[in-house]
Amino acid sequence: MGVNAKIRHTQKALTTTVFTGAAPQTVTGNSVLMLDIMPGTMSANVYANAKTNNLTLTAKWQVSNDNSTFVDVKMPNNAANVVVVTGTGSNVTDTICLVAPDAVYAKRYARVVVVSGVGVGDGVDDKASVSYNWRLAD
Repeated sequence: MGVNAKIRHTQKALTTTVFTGAAPQTVTGNSVLMLDIMPGTMSANVYANAKTNNLTLTAKWQVSNDNSTFVDVKMPNNAANVVVVTGTGSNVTDTICLVAPDAVYAKRYARVVVVSGVGVGDGVDDKASVSYNWRLAD
């Protein structure tokens, strides 16, 4: 990586989107064209808030060749994605930095989705958003 490589924040967070209805519901981050992104430098900032008791919110990477059909990226050991927050009846909020796995650099597009599980989103307090960071290739 050259001294002049710049960190980019060109994919701003979507407006924070609420989860409404029975799981699974998704909040989808913008897709990112991977052509000029330096391998090993991409990450996603994932904000999640759950209030509904036992509602879980989990973030995962997805990839696509055509920016239309996306598939989940699984780690080589096929481990399950870790829950970001679980609702307790009170607001539980966290923001994490989710590192992109190697597989995203082999596809044309990548994105992060946040998926609800075990419960019904209340349409107000159960919500998420995604933004990205990366360095451009020299």
